[in-house]
Amino acid sequence: MSEHFITLTITISDRPGGTTSGGTMGVKKKPATVLTDDLKAISELCELVNGCWVPTVSGRVPCRVHGDDRPVGDLPTVAPHRWVWTVAQGFTRDPGPLVHVRRECSTARCCNPKHLFATTSDGVRLSKAEFKDHMKELGTIPTPSERLNSGVAVAEKTGQGVAVVRQSLDDVMAHCRVSKSGCWIPNAASQYACRMDDDTSTPDELPRMGLHRWSWLVANAHSPTELPSTHVHVRRTCSTRKCCNPQHLYAASPDGHALTVNEIRQVKDCASTSLRKSPSKLGGHPSASIQSDNDAYLRSVLMF
Repeated sequence: MSEHFITLTITISDRPGGTTSGGTMGVKKKPATVLTDDLKAISELCELVNGCWVPTVSGRVPCRVHGDDRPVGDLPTVAPHRWVWTVAQGFTRDPGPLVHVRRECSTARCCNPKHLFATTSDGVRLSKAEFKDHMKELGTIPTPSERLNSGVAVAEKTGQGVAVVRQSLDDVMAHCRVSKSGCWIPNAASQYACRMDDDTSTPDELPRMGLHRWSWLVANAHSPTELPSTHVHVRRTCSTRKCCNPQHLYAASPDGHALTVNEIRQVKDCASTSLRKSPSKLGGHPSASIQSDNDAYLRSVLMF
């Protein structure tokens, strides 16, 4: 029986996109799409369909304002329609979770600013003046020159990888996803390390708590040391497990009694007295005798 041999010739190419001389396929990485604060430039990154701007990318996109030279990986990310609406109103930061940006057209993902409008989380339409007032409350100067300097791009973490969340509802929201019912659902199941604005502690030294508790404290201008978790619980009015939307939260005693503003104030006064009498540093534990007196007082105040 005769044998037949086939000779196979392989050509090695050094051209971009071809096979390298080492035999490894050279693949060029496509640069990430970045939205700027220039509406014309944004429109050029979209497909125009019956007057609608349909982005060629999906999901949250890195956003860069003029003069920001940070690497793409350090830029905050925002949904295109929210970014376009905000820029069109003269701002360059996300308006936060209490403002929704909706469409008047029926084109999914359209981000033509003429087709967009803002509402509260429960669907009440906001006028441009009301939107600007909301942005002022967030500390944003209402001029086009205001630059985006917040977001989730640079994530601070403890040595064990626990995320740090700052004293801001925007920052709380950055660690959540929002359900159709308006619930804020944390991205992580564990507790978070929480940093007050004036706290210079290292991440590992920060107090840790559930994000729903921190969200309620921030929304109501309380600090963790003012309201001990042993006496003031934070509960939900909604049925969504882990929700931390402050509009769905309330303070309660351990037995479930909803606390009034006056009762919360009394707890704060007692906690403040405890810290003043305690020989330990701020945030430490008071002596056993002082703690016993405080517990008795709190039981009488909160009726448990």
